[in-house]
Amino acid sequence: EVVAIGEIGLDFFRHLSPRPAQYGALTAQLELADRVGLPVVFHVRDAWTEILDHLDAVGPPRAGGVLHAFSSDAATVDWAREHGFLLGIGGPVTYKKSQLPELVVRAGVQLLLLETDAPWLPPVPHRGQRNESALMAHTLDKVAALLELPAAVVARETTRSFARLFGPFAGTEPDPGADPNGS
Repeated sequence: EVVAIGEIGLDFFRHLSPRPAQYGALTAQLELADRVGLPVVFHVRDAWTEILDHLDAVGPPRAGGVLHAFSSDAATVDWAREHGFLLGIGGPVTYKKSQLPELVVRAGVQLLLLETDAPWLPPVPHRGQRNESALMAHTLDKVAALLELPAAVVARETTRSFARLFGPFAGTEPDPGADPNGS
């Protein structure tokens, strides 16, 4: 079952695809997402300003989505909140020089989705190694510490956010009346 369109977006890091071609593909993919009523998973690299400008011009997808491997700034956190997007938070939140910790706190648990981006971006203490799903606990623990919440609450709330966006799967039924602080 198809539950999202993605990864789609803009990647200006390696210059492997001309920018006009990337914008054309992105626009077509956004139109597809709206036509079929599915959320999107955005891949953005060295193009945060450009993608937000483009989305403001053409309109963000109506079904929302995820800013995968989030690495932008406070203004983008606010944009995500305003437009119903989740922030994909992975291993880089554990890195010493990362700006993600302050952005995670700004976002709050309801705006977060935990992810691995395996085999890339492993969390500390596995930086420099191949990432895998089993290492997600390090990311979860870091996010829980930043938000001053029990890890179980962060796991539950990010799973519920996943289910709200992509639809319920086994064990991910959203509970809209739940208290995110676990009380």
